[in-house]
Amino acid sequence: MQKNGWLKVMRYLSWLTQVGFSMAAPLILLLLGAHWLVNSRGWGVWVYVAAIVLGIGAGASSFAQFAGFFQRQMQEKPDGDSSSLDASKKKK
Repeated sequence: MQKNGWLKVMRYLSWLTQVGFSMAAPLILLLLGAHWLVNSRGWGVWVYVAAIVLGIGAGASSFAQFAGFFQRQMQEKPDGDSSSLDASKKKK
């Protein structure tokens, strides 16, 4: 595989890990916050349900934003190679 091919693979891998982290982090953080509220403040177990609903909603919103970004990237160049170096070379 050529160097340019490996760069594409690494770019897609970084996008995949970013979208995975962006979807999982809100849910995990909200569940940790709900656990703290239930144990230290004595709130009811309903807080877990609210945390799950809000966490899934935040993850879905993050995924929707990423899908829009990815779609715009694919429309700019069909092969997905839209590096800033190419744009700067064209300006000169």
